Amino acid sequence: MDSIFKRRIWILGQYAACRILREHLKAYGIEVELAKELVRLEQEDEYATAGIVKRQDGKKVEEIITAKYVVSADGAKGVVRKLLGLTFLGEMRDVLRLIIGDVEVHGIDKEHWHKFDDAPNDSILLRPTDRIEKENIYALVTFGPNLDHERALKDHHYLRQFAYSVVKVPELKIGKFEGVADYRFVTFIRKNHPSN
Repeated sequence: MDSIFKRRIWILGQYAACRILREHLKAYGIEVELAKELVRLEQEDEYATAGIVKRQDGKKVEEIITAKYVVSADGAKGVVRKLLGLTFLGEMRDVLRLIIGDVEVHGIDKEHWHKFDDAPNDSILLRPTDRIEKENIYALVTFGPNLDHERALKDHHYLRQFAYSVVKVPELKIGKFEGVADYRFVTFIRKNHPSN
């Protein structure tokens, strides 16, 4: 049992996790290209063809890529499912809807997770990340009846003030926000299942 508690657990935001994965792939000669958009996908018996749009000299340029297979890792809202005409058997439920992200934080200790209040009230969780020593970046999770999710996604000043109203720690200073996102739990519907 002691060995479980001696392990060091790392919980990373998507930004940091993607950076690590890109660096790892680079060691194998694979370059991850950013700022490109998948606009077309066609499946043949032996290969797949993808249409990729990128910006070059201020213009959109389409590039065609042919590959043995395509791996989609763009989530339920991603374009691959839509391009292939696949359905998403599930229903979006707002039973628990969160705003998550990475944020620069000063004024609280760097050793512990910090949770302020809980459901059914407004709640904030601030957790130190692996970037804490250099950049003071904490993971943020927040929810509650008084949180305007749409506004929080667009207006970081509003989100900062909401956090201050919940936390009520004068020493807390919230700086820049990174990767703020709306997170919801999805309930999947299985057709022809005995429990339905």
